Amino acid sequence: HFLVTQRKFPRMIREFIQNMERVYEESRDENFGVIVMNYASPLINVVTLLRQSKLKHWSVIDFGGPWEKTAAINVGIDSVKNPDDIIFITDLSIHYPAHLIDTIRKHTFKGYSGFAPIVFYYNCLLTLDLHDRQYFVGLYSITGFGLFSMYKSDWIVVGGMDSSQFKGVWGFEDNDLANRVLNSGYVLLRLITRDFYHQNHTYTGF
Repeated sequence: HFLVTQRKFPRMIREFIQNMERVYEESRDENFGVIVMNYASPLINVVTLLRQSKLKHWSVIDFGGPWEKTAAINVGIDSVKNPDDIIFITDLSIHYPAHLIDTIRKHTFKGYSGFAPIVFYYNCLLTLDLHDRQYFVGLYSITGFGLFSMYKSDWIVVGGMDSSQFKGVWGFEDNDLANRVLNSGYVLLRLITRDFYHQNHTYTGF
């Protein structure tokens, strides 16, 4: 399950769904799905977009009120009933290679590990001129743990996200999660994954 939170950014959720469609078409994997924690907006109908998509498995859980990312993620985790399912919390503005599904499966071990693949952040505002060619530059997010997978049964052991300490705020909730995973006796696996990168964006026009 790819689990994302969404609030009032129509283009970003459209691009995420298109990204997931591409992953499905390239991988032909019938066993992955999408869970959207949706802070409803009049700008976009997420259910309609998913119904019109090629994705086989998806669900939308609507929220009202102020944005609560950690609480929404916990509700999404709770919505998965099978303890043997893998839940991957992730972000909208990511380019997902088709091989990521198997990469997650191969590095997420029940009762043993959490997996936080290392994403590359492009900075499209900076370029490097080299040998008459121009390259975008960026960095690997070594200290970030916001993209994270565990089995449902292990999410229960860890306690999900800390929605009390990180209520209504953004930042460092992923580091807190990583610490609690380690303190619960799990191994934390990391891997640089080819073609897995954050797509630089602004919020203007979204």
